[in-house]
Amino acid sequence: MDDKLAISLANYLEERISGKTLDAWLKANYQWPDREAKRVAFYKAFNKEIIPLLDATPINEDASNSYEKTIRIKECISRAIAETKELKISNQLVTFFISKWGGVDNNKPATTRGIVKIRIDMSGPLDRIYHFTNKKQQSVSFDRYKLTGRKLELNTGEEFNSGGVSSWSKYLTIKYPEWAHIYDARVAYSLNAIIYLYDLYDAKLWRMPPGRNGKTNMLDIETLIISRQIQNRNLGQYLNLITDSYKGVSNFRTKYLIDDKETYPRYLEILENAKSELDSRNDALCQNVSEIEAFIFADADGGIFNKVLNKSLRESEF
Repeated sequence: MDDKLAISLANYLEERISGKTLDAWLKANYQWPDREAKRVAFYKAFNKEIIPLLDATPINEDASNSYEKTIRIKECISRAIAETKELKISNQLVTFFISKWGGVDNNKPATTRGIVKIRIDMSGPLDRIYHFTNKKQQSVSFDRYKLTGRKLELNTGEEFNSGGVSSWSKYLTIKYPEWAHIYDARVAYSLNAIIYLYDLYDAKLWRMPPGRNGKTNMLDIETLIISRQIQNRNLGQYLNLITDSYKGVSNFRTKYLIDDKETYPRYLEILENAKSELDSRNDALCQNVSEIEAFIFADADGGIFNKVLNKSLRESEF
C-alpha cells in the first residue's frame, strides 16, 4: 500500500492500543458525551423521546459503558430510519441524533430537512451529485459532499440548507451505516495531527469544521504544521498571497488543504486503507472501519493531543 497517511494512522493506532484489540480499547476509553452528567442526561432523553418510537428495550441510564451504548443507539436509530414511512418521525430521529447526541444544536428545521432531502436516496458513496431545478427554472447539480452548508431554493418554492459536514456526515452514518462515517472537528484534528507527528510533508491537510473542544482549539494544528513545515512544503514562495489581497489567506490555504469536495471521499478512503493495513499485520486488531473512526474521535483530545503538545514543545526554542 502506498498511502502514507493510512499507514501512519495504523502505526499510531497499533502503538496506542498497546496489544489490546481496538474494541477493547474503545470499551475502556471511549466517552461520549464527554462529561458524565451529559451522558446520563442524554441516555434519559433517548429513553424518553426515542424508545417510544422504537420496538426496543430502554438503555441503562447510568454513565458507564459509553461505547457499547453508542453502538446500540446508532443501531436503533438507523433501523428506525430504515423502517419508518413517516417523514416527521424520520426528521425527529435525525434531529435527535445530530443535536442531542452529536452536540450540533444550532441547526434550524430547514437545515435538517435539507440534510435529509439531499441525501436520502444515495445509492452508495460514489453517488455524490444531487440534481434539482431552482426557482429560476435552471437545472442545478449540487455536490452532496460540500463541507459547508448552502441555501438551496427549488422551483417548487421550497427552501432549505444543505448542512455542514459535522451534521450531514452524522446523518449519513445512521442512514448508510455500511459505508458512511462521521467527519467533524475532532476527526480532522486527529488526521492533521498524524501528518504532523509523522512528518508527512507531502500530505495535504484536512479542513477543520468548527469545533467546541477547548484543548484542540487551544493548540491550532493547522498553524502548527505550517509554521514547522513551511520549507518542507515549499510554501514560502506563496507567503506573498497573504498580503496581496483580501482573499490572500484563502488563496494561500488552497496550496496545502485538501479540496473541499474531495475531503469526505478521501476520508472514507483513508479509513478503509488503515483497516486494510491493520488487517495485513493482525486481523484480530480491528473488527470494522467504524472502530477506527471512533478511535480517532475519542483520542483527539487524549493521546493524540498529548503527543502533538510534547512534540511542539521539543521543537520550540524555549
